[in-house]
Amino acid sequence: MTLAPAEGLESLHLKATAACWLGYHAYARSLWEKLAHAGDAEAMCQLEHLAAMGLAEPRSASHAQT
Repeated sequence: MTLAPAEGLESLHLKATAACWLGYHAYARSLWEKLAHAGDAEAMCQLEHLAAMGLAEPRSASHAQT
């Protein structure tokens, strides 16, 4: 059995999921943002999950005060 490398959107999903599992939340977020801008609903859900967990969010004092 031979596995072919993933290409396109599938590749970005796999990379983002692996990055998140390995703790590279900012990288995963950047990949999911690309997918979300393309209209990918699963990526939008993953971004929502990261935000709910407080992972890979930009940090700013003004945002924290609100």
